[in-house]
Amino acid sequence: MSAITQQLQQLSQQLTERLDKGFDVTNLRNMHQFYQSFFIKAFQNGTQCIPN
Repeated sequence: MSAITQQLQQLSQQLTERLDKGFDVTNLRNMHQFYQSFFIKAFQNGTQCIPN
């Protein structure tokens, strides 16, 4: 098992204890992928992601 997978499992456990459902390893990977594909590209293009 990779170090990243272990860290994701630990983070998943902590978030689930604190915030309840929705933070399994698969969802954390999906959240990270969404962040990388949407927010970073929008930032690089100078686009405002969240309207005022």
